[in-house]
Amino acid sequence: MTTEFSGRFAVYSSELGAPTDADLALTESAGCIAHLAIEFQRSHETLTQALENMRDSEEELRRTTDAIAQAILVLDPDGTAIYANRVALDYAGLTLEEVRGEGFRERIIHLEDLERLREFRQSALARTAPL
Repeated sequence: MTTEFSGRFAVYSSELGAPTDADLALTESAGCIAHLAIEFQRSHETLTQALENMRDSEEELRRTTDAIAQAILVLDPDGTAIYANRVALDYAGLTLEEVRGEGFRERIIHLEDLERLREFRQSALARTAPL
């Protein structure tokens, strides 16, 4: 939502006369400052709305992935877990914070399988293949 602004600047003097060059420069400067303030406010409103939209989209995605009956684990490019859906959390018996934390794989994957999985994941990530 963009709000329209308008305004006027006035310089008052105790003496009658036309505005001086200093008066004109002062009102021009005030206009520039007002313009910057208005643009800042508009940018702030736009960013606030974009953040709200992003949060709504993220929440909708979470509801969707939680409704899927398969375990979903999202990794960032270096293999760090950043999200797990409800099925994955329930299966592992962990919270999302625990999944995001250090050593969660060691808690849910047999140690003999851990290195093989790590190599497979790194290989898939290197060639941007889904896994």
